[in-house]
Amino acid sequence: MWIVIKYKINQLNILKDNLKNLLGNEPEYFMPEIKYNKIVKNNYKTLHKSILEGYLLCFHIKFVNSNLTEVLKYTKGVSFILDGFKNSQSDILNFIKRCQNFQDKEGFITQEFFHHENFTKGKFISGPFTNFVFEILSRKKDKIEIMIGRYRTIIREKTDFLYRPI
Repeated sequence: MWIVIKYKINQLNILKDNLKNLLGNEPEYFMPEIKYNKIVKNNYKTLHKSILEGYLLCFHIKFVNSNLTEVLKYTKGVSFILDGFKNSQSDILNFIKRCQNFQDKEGFITQEFFHHENFTKGKFISGPFTNFVFEILSRKKDKIEIMIGRYRTIIREKTDFLYRPI
């Protein structure tokens, strides 16, 4: 059974160790990541970031036991466990399959994953507008017209800039 854990960012490795000790063997983890370039001191640096931002999908057969999931809530590294995961197994599996369909050869999510999302606001992850929030004005076949502050511009589908919905 899959569960969704909100974890403390600086304690992910501690959480994974605790889960392994608690369950007896290593559970399966799914944390889809994107890869992007950032300029640091006039050099490009390749970074990767989870698209779930602090959430971890975790599978283990023992998660069927309600008592175990109660114990997990108090495990070091866990902020909380999302309720309703038992009823959302098919949605979680669909999300994982969708992510896997948009992975590149290295296992990173490609920008096309976000092209098919129906969202009205987004945030740039890479490029000259990193961390800028934009609003979508219109969508066309291969481009999106956006507004960044008071400026209008167009993002082509085949761009090197990464963005995500907010």
